[in-house]
Amino acid sequence: MIFGFWQGVSGLQAGARYLDALAADISNVNTPGYKHHQVQLVETKEGPLYRADRVFPSPVPDWVRYGGGVGVGAIQRDFSGGPPMATGIDTDLMIQGPGFFALREEGGQVGYTRHGSFRWDGQGRLVDPAGRLLLDDRGNPITLPEKAVKVAIAPGGVVTAWVPKGQGVLEAVTVGRVGVALADAPHALLAADGLYRVPPGRGELPLGPGGEGRRGTVQPGYLEGSNVDLAKAMVDLLLVQRAYSMNARALANADELWSSIQHLMG
Repeated sequence: MIFGFWQGVSGLQAGARYLDALAADISNVNTPGYKHHQVQLVETKEGPLYRADRVFPSPVPDWVRYGGGVGVGAIQRDFSGGPPMATGIDTDLMIQGPGFFALREEGGQVGYTRHGSFRWDGQGRLVDPAGRLLLDDRGNPITLPEKAVKVAIAPGGVVTAWVPKGQGVLEAVTVGRVGVALADAPHALLAADGLYRVPPGRGELPLGPGGEGRRGTVQPGYLEGSNVDLAKAMVDLLLVQRAYSMNARALANADELWSSIQHLMG
């Protein structure tokens, strides 16, 4: 009977984690740059009775070794590109291809994002909605000259400002180029507070100009849409909810049968 309990509980635990991932995906279907979860379910090979320190016949019977139920092998993000959304705002940026925008936080840490909604703050710095600094391809904040009267971001991420030179003449000054951080293993990044971060003990992701090597190109005036397939997410939600209900019923049946056995044994 312990197998029935264990398999039912493992199914409920795995189902709860799957439902959490689906709920996050569905709630972020309209969030620019959001990447949906990929949940991998695996069979638990070792049952609750099997432990290496216990003595069993050789070979160990299958009814002891197997039947552990189901578990979540991994939950990863799908970093495939989302659909482009035209906004007409030149500080809205989209990376077409691999890579991340690099943001310097208040404490000096660097986080990474695909959400390309930026603005100029009161100090002439290009920042995200939370005030984190967007970095250029050399790892420096993108900051306008003090007397800049006009600014533009060209395809490719080159930022140009125009400053007065006297007698009504404006001089074009290249401020910098939006940096694109490249991750060889993006699935290893840790997601928290709306950003991706490098795991502890690892250095920052290498920055460079968009279009260089495997880096995607920077396109102003667009945001990358969420890559959540809402129709598929809703179908998965129904399937997981049904599986969750079946596991709950199996657990209840095992409990009833166990109670009956105890009653018969007196």
